[in-house]
Amino acid sequence: MSVTIYHNPACGTSRNTLAMIRQSGEQPEVIEYLKNPPDRARLIELIRAIRTDQGDGNFRPRAAA
Repeated sequence: MSVTIYHNPACGTSRNTLAMIRQSGEQPEVIEYLKNPPDRARLIELIRAIRTDQGDGNFRPRAAA
């Protein structure tokens, strides 16, 4: 299995997630999405993959600030 993470080094959650992936022994492909944002076609691919892998593709709503 290959692992890709769309990473924001300024985000603690992203840093923690990347650390957990690496601690599991995986060497993920790291894409800093603020420097290299995915194009529309790639976003569509990701959304379709989420819908396929996770059921309906619903995302968890962001908590109120």
